[in-house]
Amino acid sequence: MCNLLYKCGIKVKKISVISDNVDEISKEIRNASNKYTYVITSGGIGPTHDDVTYEGLAKAFDDTLHYHPKLVDIIKYQFGINDASSLAYKMAQIPQKASLKFGSNPSMEKAITYLYIVLENVYVFPGSPVFFEKSFQNLYKELLSTNRRFIKEELFINAREEIFVNALSTVVKEFPNVTFGSYPVNNCR
Repeated sequence: MCNLLYKCGIKVKKISVISDNVDEISKEIRNASNKYTYVITSGGIGPTHDDVTYEGLAKAFDDTLHYHPKLVDIIKYQFGINDASSLAYKMAQIPQKASLKFGSNPSMEKAITYLYIVLENVYVFPGSPVFFEKSFQNLYKELLSTNRRFIKEELFINAREEIFVNALSTVVKEFPNVTFGSYPVNNCR
């Protein structure tokens, strides 16, 4: 995902792993939302007791949860669950202010595979790697349309870092708007 974001001109600044705690999720989302242009979350949106990301998201933005009609329909028709008291319907409760986003095929047969929600600058994706990847592809296509890109060049040098550090430092000072990195590899055999 970091490589895909980079291709869209977005540099990942922070990755957080937090527990299934509404207050902790809320605090992390609020802080990240205030500091970064995009906040991407993954997981905690299923029907079990520890799936509390939507609650944390709602709390972060002083919002309340509601049953989104399209998500209710997906649970009814995609999963065949008609009992409104089923805990599966927890997956249909999202923050009131959130938008539901679908991919290129919003039909009921594919909707669950391609959806994610957005609230302000926070994008919420499934935790399952397969569903995350499919849903994220839709955001990736949207971000690509911004035409913002980074240019990346790699130079491989067969020398110890201390040999070229002075030259590297000179170039870094000469081009302050360019990000440079040095990542030594020990190829001892």
